[in-house]
Formats: sequence, structure tokens, C-alpha cells
Amino acid sequence: FLCLSSPPRRFVNVDNKSYINYTDCKQTQMRSAMSFREEANEILKRCNTSSSHWKNMLVVQNLYKQGIVAAKAVHDMEEEAKCAKNLSVAQFAYYRLEVNVNEPFLLESMRSICRALLVGTGRMPATWVKDAEEKLDSRIHEALSRTSKDDPQIDSRITKLMPYKRELVTSSLNTRGIFNFLLNHAEDEFKTALVVNDKERKSQALSWIAASQQTLSEVENLPSPVGAPQAPIDSVARIAQLKEQLVRHECSWKAEIKWKYSEQLFERILNQDEFCDFTRVWEVVDTIREAIILARDLDIELEARATSRMGVIFDKLIKLQDKAHQLYSQALQLALSLHPRQFNSVPWFQELKAGLDAIHERKFRADRAAEEK
Repeated sequence: FLCLSSPPRRFVNVDNKSYINYTDCKQTQMRSAMSFREEANEILKRCNTSSSHWKNMLVVQNLYKQGIVAAKAVHDMEEEAKCAKNLSVAQFAYYRLEVNVNEPFLLESMRSICRALLVGTGRMPATWVKDAEEKLDSRIHEALSRTSKDDPQIDSRITKLMPYKRELVTSSLNTRGIFNFLLNHAEDEFKTALVVNDKERKSQALSWIAASQQTLSEVENLPSPVGAPQAPIDSVARIAQLKEQLVRHECSWKAEIKWKYSEQLFERILNQDEFCDFTRVWEVVDTIREAIILARDLDIELEARATSRMGVIFDKLIKLQDKAHQLYSQALQLALSLHPRQFNSVPWFQELKAGLDAIHERKFRADRAAEEK
């Protein structure tokens, strides 16, 4: 009877430490997880105060990982979240020791903090969750700041990092929580697009624009709070502003891509030694026309440059003077509309004025010849 009412105790050894183990193994596993974390915390504190202990950072990470395994075994979600969060801190600290060598630990730190948020959201205090979210954002910003236009891994790294934030939408969030999260996530994707575009990767930037638009459509398709009486006005304004920015940047960046491609085609035509291939000429015209449509009212300078280039093509290749004159005049008006900016020293504007002057000179001579007859 005593055995049934009071389970026998025995001692086990885990990592050179003794723990009281009851018949209920869950209690043993839980205490082991906590002990792993506490031991790692002590080592981490010493690392923060003495540079001689940095060599123990890998030991600290291993202890936190063992704590996660032990917590999972007994389904102790709170302890698992604590160990995962602390593991992220240790991994990020190890990464900062020598960023060029330890860069893989930045991604590992991202994974760990996301694991902590996935497990801890709805279980841990709001302050704990907020701190974890701030750590997640700091890792993302660190990753973005580490990228460079010469780094071939920029796309794969950012693609791996950002979607982790998406995983934080759990069943514990209510509709309001999902609404706020998705809206914040859409804004983060747009910010990432701006960063990638600054690295001269417009194609990848456009993929982030598309991702942000997709997330924003999910926000608008939620049954609430969009359009509901309780929907905050500032959120509705944020959605409208983000939609406008997405459309503006998408069209502007696509216009630049089309423009650069048309310039490459134009250069190939000019470099031909033999006869002019009019199939390619019309391909250039179509590409420039697409760039003009995309840039209209968004990038007036690009619209003016593209229109001027179209005038050059109709003037010197297709030999339609009236159409060329019309295009030159449109480009000139667009350039003048940007006053007080001046383009007199810019090559494309000089080419535009030279083209207009040449057409006017030809017309003057033709009219004079006609009068003499």
C-alpha cells in the first residue's frame, strides 16, 4: 500500500549531476531541462564579464539544446520556450564574436528565437513575448545589414530569414492579433524590398513587393477588423498607404527594368555591322513603350528619357520624321515639367535637343526648296 500511495525514489545521473527521480519520469525530465538552462545561464554570465570564457559559448549552446530536448520529452512548453530564447541569445553572441566566420550562427539564432515565439506565444507573459519579438527583429536587421551587392548569397539568406516571422501566427492569436501581425508582416516585407532594391537587385525586390501584396490581400480578406466598426482608423490608413507605396514602387522598378533591357537591345542594334534588323527595332520600341506606361506619373525623368529614346529610333532607324518630332517634343515637355531641375549637361537631353534641331533644320530646308521651285 505504501508503494501505491508514495512512489519510491531513486537517484539518476544526468551530465554529472544527481537528480531525484520519481516513478513519474516527467518530473525528472522537467527538472533536468531547468537545470540545463540554469547551468548554461551561469556560464553565459561569466562569458559576459570575462573574455577568457568566450571559448565556452559552444558548451552553453549545447546545454540549452539539451534543455530543449528534455523539455520536449515531457511537453513542458514554457521551459522549452525559455531554453530556445536563451539559445538564440547565445548563438547571436557567438556570431558577434567574429561575424565573417560565425555568420551561420546568425541564421541559427533566428531559428531559435522563432522556435521560442512559436512555443511561448500565449503561454509566456506579454513582456517575455515582446522581448523575444524585439530580438527577432534585431536579427533580421542584422542579416539585412550584412548583405552586400557583391554577395551572391543575398537572396537565399533573406529568403530564409524573413519567412520565420510568418510562422508566428499561431492558433492562440485571435482575429485582431492575426490582423495586426499580418499588417506588420506586410510592412516588413515592403521594407525588405526597399533594402534589396538599394543593393541593386530589382528582380528580387519585386518578389518581395509581390509577397507584401499577397500578405496585404490576406489582411483585407479577414472577416474583421477591416471595415468593422472596431477597426482602428490608423490601421485602415496604414493599409491604404502601403497599397499605394507597393503599386508606386512596383511600377517604377518594372519601368527601370524594361528601360535597361531596351537600352541593351538598342546597343546591340547600333553595334551591328550589317543591315538593320527591324524585328529587333520593333522589339526595342515595344519594350520602351512598356517602360513609358509603367513610369507615367511615377518617374517623370525616366518617362522623358524613354520618350526621347523612342524619338531617336523613329528619327534615325525607322525614318519617320513627323513621329520623331512628336516624341522629341513630348520628351522636352516632360523634362521642362521637372523645373527647377536642369538637364542641359545630361547626354540624353543633349541628344534630344540635337534631334529636334536637326528635324527643324531639315524642315526649313525642305520648305525653302519648295518655295524656290
